[in-house]
Amino acid sequence: MQAQVGASLPRQASAAGREHIFGSSIHEVLQLYLRKMYGGTAKEADELDLKGRFNTLLKEEYDDRKEAFNEDYPDREFPVTKKEMVQFYRDGEQIIDYFKRNRSEYFPKRTMELVGIEEKVEKGIKPGVAFVGYLDIVLRDKVSGTYKIIDLKTSTDGWDKWKKREKKRTDQLVAYKSFYADKLGVAPSEIEIEYLI
Repeated sequence: MQAQVGASLPRQASAAGREHIFGSSIHEVLQLYLRKMYGGTAKEADELDLKGRFNTLLKEEYDDRKEAFNEDYPDREFPVTKKEMVQFYRDGEQIIDYFKRNRSEYFPKRTMELVGIEEKVEKGIKPGVAFVGYLDIVLRDKVSGTYKIIDLKTSTDGWDKWKKREKKRTDQLVAYKSFYADKLGVAPSEIEIEYLI
């Protein structure tokens, strides 16, 4: 058996669990849009009911997290309130609207192709231990052949200038770039990394 370090999610409803409810739901909706757009047309993607899908996913995530929390902590109150869920939905609506309005700036279909969503990267660190992570979105430039890894940052409290400078936050994507370059057998200089906040 090999131990893994990297992107694992705790089964709890702490602040991290709270962020997971929102983050996983909005990630899935935006990734659904991109799959439809790159696999079909932007018009088909625009016709998707992203807000309805987001609402469904948000409710499912909430229910799953609450059930798991109640099993683990039967004597404690679930720390995510209905009021917070309403705010998550409103935040999600704004993100979806912004994403659709600005989609061609970040995801140009004419010049870029979709390589993968939640693309797995794995790198042995030492015997029995591996780093495992998932790349939110990977695009390839149709002309230059270079790649772009896009990391969706969907924290409900935003990413201020201080968070953007935190080494631990930026190191993750730099590591992903290195591991993905190894996986593809290309130079790291052929891969660009970008946060979409």
